[in-house]
Amino acid sequence: MVSKRTHSWIVIGLLSVVVGYLYLGSGWRPTRSSPTKILRPHFLKEYEFTADMFSSRIPLWKKLLEEFKGKPSLQYLEVGVYEGASFLWMLENILTHPSARATAVDIFTGNLEQRFRANINRSGVGPKVKVLKGFSQLQLRPLAVEGFDIIYIDGSHLAKHVLLDAALSWDLLKENGLLIFDDYLTNNHLPLDLRAQISIDAFLTAFGGELELVHKGLQVAVRKKKNACSREYCSVIGQYAYDWVKKELFKLQSEEVVSLSLTERLALERMLRSYVEVRHSEADFVKFTREDKDFLGLQQKLNIKF
Repeated sequence: MVSKRTHSWIVIGLLSVVVGYLYLGSGWRPTRSSPTKILRPHFLKEYEFTADMFSSRIPLWKKLLEEFKGKPSLQYLEVGVYEGASFLWMLENILTHPSARATAVDIFTGNLEQRFRANINRSGVGPKVKVLKGFSQLQLRPLAVEGFDIIYIDGSHLAKHVLLDAALSWDLLKENGLLIFDDYLTNNHLPLDLRAQISIDAFLTAFGGELELVHKGLQVAVRKKKNACSREYCSVIGQYAYDWVKKELFKLQSEEVVSLSLTERLALERMLRSYVEVRHSEADFVKFTREDKDFLGLQQKLNIKF
């Protein structure tokens, strides 16, 4: 007969086997190194971090931001700085000119502000930094229009907040400036109104004529176009724009009107109604144009470039 003590050890042993199986099967492993140790090789100074949500982004950022590195008078804005990992990386790697400046916006719950400011003090470049504490929807409004070269949106990921942050930030971005969104593909298990993706997609559609999609993956990066149509009901397509009121196609730079036959104009209008959904995907756009021979002929005639 098995004693109660022996029976208890048997149960514990079985539970250990089950837990071990779940541990191995799930692919989960405990973190052997602290976030600070993981991030340390990427920084010049020693900072304190309790979470690593940035190291995986660094290869992309090096590629995206190379053109900005070391430029004088560079202005950077980050919405949602948390403990400052991405913010400090920008200061150490991109905002290296003495005249470069960085603005941080965050509500700083708990002791985040203390940790962020301590990290900024360790950086030795505190005079370059401006901190705005509060909700981004309020803090962004007074900032200078077209005052920033790079803006990173990584605050609240609720759809309504991402949409507001994007719309408010767009006017703050300079022409040819870069706007980066984080966590485009995260929280896909949640309803649409609780995900950043739905708002980023809406932004790409609404402002598509004013931007160039630079990258789309876990993060999304767009460049603000220098030449955007200034007319009210206007669709941009390559180096051209179409005025829906005057029913005319014209060159963006010179506003020279392009002569179109009725068949060509109708083909262009038919195409433009769907173009907004495919313009950021080369594969989808090619497929679309192949299905419309009238537009394909028009594209070849005008040498429309995308």
